[in-house]
Amino acid sequence: MKRNNHDDEDGYSVEPFFLLAKPIGVDYTVNINDAFVHPKQFEYIVHAMDNATESDYFTINLTTPGGALHAVIPLLGAIDNTAAHVHVHACSDVASAGTLLLMKAHSVSMNEYVEIMFHQVRFGAQGEGWNVERQVEHTLKASKKLVRDFYKNFLTEAVISQMLTGTPFYLDRDEFWARYT
Repeated sequence: MKRNNHDDEDGYSVEPFFLLAKPIGVDYTVNINDAFVHPKQFEYIVHAMDNATESDYFTINLTTPGGALHAVIPLLGAIDNTAAHVHVHACSDVASAGTLLLMKAHSVSMNEYVEIMFHQVRFGAQGEGWNVERQVEHTLKASKKLVRDFYKNFLTEAVISQMLTGTPFYLDRDEFWARYT
């Protein structure tokens, strides 16, 4: 048997074993610093969360006046369904639909002078009178359910009732932590 540089002293081939490196997890950082207008804004984040593993970690740096509920619903669903850990850091003020991300996150942190604003949804309806009436009834019913579902373990029933009749509710960081923890 002819020996080559890869053979050991007995003539056996000594090739290195193949090694495959796979990262343990991926740390994603997402900066959300604008109003929620359309679901397309969250498309890449939702895709990443849908494909994430339990070893992955998402940090969402959040500053937002809120925006359209239909825009953020896909992201809220992705947070519910992802195997990864999702952390939301309130960098500055978070209002309206942005507070839903605080409620849905697996963990939360915030800068010292952050202000948080909760309120009943705003919407408009147009079309023929009978259709506007149905649309308003449906939207009010759905939005009341959403408010109660998201905030039931965070806000008192009295505060939720006030919100549902049009009174916004504000918290600073310390007030938020008193309720969150």
